[in-house]
Amino acid sequence: MDRAHIQPRPRRRVEPSACDAHDSTRWGVIRRYAGFAFSVTTILRSLLLGTAISDSTAVSLRPSPRRRRKSNAKKMHISALYIHPIKSLLPIALQSSTVTALGLPHDRTFVLVRAPQNTPLHIGHLSQLCLFSVAITDGDDDSASLEVTHTLAGDTLRIPLVPPVLGEAVEVTMHLSACTGFAVGADADVFFSRHLGFAARLLFIGPSTRKVLGNIAPAQQQPGFLASWFAAAAGKQQQQEEDAAITFADCAPLLVTTAASLAAVSARTGDDVDVRKFRPNIVLAADDEDGREPLQPWEEDYWAELEIGEDAPATLLCTANCGRCLSLNVDFATGGFVENHRQPLKLLMKDRRVDSGVKFSPVFGRYAFLRRREDGGGVVLRVGDRVRVSKRNEERTVFGWSPPPPKKKKKERKKDEEC
Repeated sequence: MDRAHIQPRPRRRVEPSACDAHDSTRWGVIRRYAGFAFSVTTILRSLLLGTAISDSTAVSLRPSPRRRRKSNAKKMHISALYIHPIKSLLPIALQSSTVTALGLPHDRTFVLVRAPQNTPLHIGHLSQLCLFSVAITDGDDDSASLEVTHTLAGDTLRIPLVPPVLGEAVEVTMHLSACTGFAVGADADVFFSRHLGFAARLLFIGPSTRKVLGNIAPAQQQPGFLASWFAAAAGKQQQQEEDAAITFADCAPLLVTTAASLAAVSARTGDDVDVRKFRPNIVLAADDEDGREPLQPWEEDYWAELEIGEDAPATLLCTANCGRCLSLNVDFATGGFVENHRQPLKLLMKDRRVDSGVKFSPVFGRYAFLRRREDGGGVVLRVGDRVRVSKRNEERTVFGWSPPPPKKKKKERKKDEEC
């Protein structure tokens, strides 16, 4: 037979057998549990040697989820930046600033106290504090000045943005966290005392800081118990991350809010509520893009981490909810309170008491901290910077104090619940 006319024999298609399918499934299970065993080994090693457990190891303890399709992620940006140089007075809007572990520079570095008790003044307790506007003159920290104007009387006080000489040291305790404040001067005390109607003093925080209490500070990586024991036996000290610190801010260096939640409040009151009443540092808004789901009100309740910027993004750790007080009801025009039916606090009480740790206060916004960077420096934030949610919590966080506040009488408890 002529070889040129020989047709090649067609190959018979072999269907996969049940054994082959079983083998592939078996190898998948083996690979899965090999990864689980590796994760357990890594955790045991971290307990013995004190090494950190990476996020990827923690995730691998759960069964590997199927690969998800690309989500239609919401895009956000910074719509506003604010600092409050003097606590509870009107804020200053910025276009850019450098965020550090202490928050934004010059934010809540001054505080007013009632003399002679040195009790800090809060706008929720003293609504006329909103009648003082604040501005920073041009110049660096050494030459710049802080100008405070009483919006009704029109007179102005000027003090150094960073006082070159520290005055009398005064012990100040705010929300159970104490620090040392330094008297600014007699001129400042006279100015505020005249407009407030009682003896008041202006204090500067200087080099002092306050400790963040409770579960608000970011969780710190602790060394393994055996590693700690061996280190103590050998007389060696292990470096620990410094405790989170704040200025005269209430609970955290940063407060993040969203324009979507503010719009929801405005819809309830029937007015355009001023975002400054919520005293944020960073306000986020969704990008106007077709085909993407808009940012929903209260979505920030579940945020755990935010990344801001493109090249070397700043990571903000959102650790706690912000329980709100009577400051939301303040009328910036008169120094009093808005009408009862238009009070944001009252309207939010209906369905925004969602944190059992502050069960008598509605929640609006998230307290945040800058994740420490290897170089220890800050990150420049600008209005318009892109923001994305890099990590979400499955449930809302619960606000907690530590040590627990002392028991108070019924009248004192009612006053604290109002603010």
